[in-house]
Amino acid sequence: MRRSNIIIVGILLLLILPAIGLSGSAQDEGAPSWDPGYKEWAYRQEISLPIQTNDFLSHYQPIDLRFRFEHPCWTEDVNQTSIRVSCWHQDHWHDLESQIYSLEKTPGETGYISECTVIFLIPDFADGTEQYFIYYDDAETIQPNYKDHVIIEDLNYTSSPLPEISAVAKFYGIEEDGYCVYGVGQEGTLLDRSCAQVVVKQKKECKEFDIIDSDQIVSFAFSYYYGDKEKDESSSDQVFIDKKVFIDGNLMVEFGIFSESKLKDVQTTVIYRYYYCPTEEKRLNVHVKHEMLKDATVQGIDNVDGRFGSLISFKSRSAAVDSLNFGKIYPYLNFYSDKEKIEQYQLNQNPSTKEREWVISYQNDATLGSEAWLCYGDGKKGFANAVLFASEKGLVISGIDEQDGTQLKVAEKEYVNFLGTEVDYVSINFGRHSFQPGHSHDVTIPSDLIVQFDAEVFASETGGYESVQQESYFYKELQKSRSYSGDIPFERELKRYNVTIIARLGRTHLAHPWLSNLVGNVFPVMWIELDQNGRVIFDGAANRSLFIR
Repeated sequence: MRRSNIIIVGILLLLILPAIGLSGSAQDEGAPSWDPGYKEWAYRQEISLPIQTNDFLSHYQPIDLRFRFEHPCWTEDVNQTSIRVSCWHQDHWHDLESQIYSLEKTPGETGYISECTVIFLIPDFADGTEQYFIYYDDAETIQPNYKDHVIIEDLNYTSSPLPEISAVAKFYGIEEDGYCVYGVGQEGTLLDRSCAQVVVKQKKECKEFDIIDSDQIVSFAFSYYYGDKEKDESSSDQVFIDKKVFIDGNLMVEFGIFSESKLKDVQTTVIYRYYYCPTEEKRLNVHVKHEMLKDATVQGIDNVDGRFGSLISFKSRSAAVDSLNFGKIYPYLNFYSDKEKIEQYQLNQNPSTKEREWVISYQNDATLGSEAWLCYGDGKKGFANAVLFASEKGLVISGIDEQDGTQLKVAEKEYVNFLGTEVDYVSINFGRHSFQPGHSHDVTIPSDLIVQFDAEVFASETGGYESVQQESYFYKELQKSRSYSGDIPFERELKRYNVTIIARLGRTHLAHPWLSNLVGNVFPVMWIELDQNGRVIFDGAANRSLFIR
């Protein structure tokens, strides 16, 4: 009997052990093998993504995640690192370009980090079945050799096609694979308006920044009117205070601009972040903080009653000067309202009045809803310029009797009609929740008002507001894992010097660039360049009075 029991147990063991072996083997086969490109690397950890990638719209979305290492990770700095990102898809490994920042050094050890933030793009073959891994090592490795796709630089811009249409500005230029994609104003004027905190997107394949080649303009300045005249505007784009570049990497750049109003009653800090995007769609992320410093009362133009920003569009047409034919006013404004539906307003593509025509006034109570986006363009399909908010709630951090949320006010007018040249514009303002039906218009802006929000400036050439709605989903999910810089304080006082350059001799008696632009003929021009430490920090044409030889 005992012998029979032993035989039975032995048979059972023979049956069970192969099953256990098969189970382990199946598990090994299901997990991806070690990437042979990193066979010398000691460790890897799988990455859990914040979004689903089974939709092709996820392709090239930037992943920006905080990552903690389970083992020692050799990293001297953001360039000298053992960190690599690899993707396993359909039995093949794909090396993904990556960038790291915000390194947390391992206490008591040199050359090692315990955590950092990692950036990479969802590849264009993603279908939801792929897996992502970070490989790293506890010993020094070769330096990654990734292309620097995005470059940020200080630039200057001067243009004066007409006396009434001029631009003299300093700005941050964002270049992507050799093309200028965005300019962000620091100080000066664009189209005779202060340009701090103004984002200007360029058309495809522009090598150099030019306002004429723009197809999207968005301002993140806080503004209100205290009188009836145009000059009676207090706006935080009027005085530049400080700027800083926080991150300058191969896939992402981040910088900040600090500005205030001439009355010194409101100031704005914006952190801008651009991720490499090798598609026709472009996106610029912002973290905005508006702070009132004094009590204010809105008077005169009561629809500009504390705007947080605006989306602006110009259209110029000239029968005499071909270069002045630029820009376009699109027919529709769409936005997701607090009625939890998409609303649409039609715009006049050829406004003729010198005074503002209010397509949407405060009395319309056009308030953003849960999806919190607005889109200006061709409508459901076609060109789309948009601003997407991370949330419709929590924008007002403090402020006596202030209502949370964002309301829209939209104005159009004929800006210039001069010597056969007409310039029209539309301004789509998003700002304070200043009106509710059945209540009076709130025209008091308290000195303790602080408004803070995250948003994305988005543009699509073909997707229309449908692409904006889809982008809104991805942006909200990805934004949850991101954090912005800004712990380095901005400075209010900067050392500044005025330089006056007087052009003499050099056959400059006909150096009048504005005259050349006006009549279309070529005249000799003297070009001035101001150099600082071997770098040109400003350049422009020398304008001479007609009465000075």
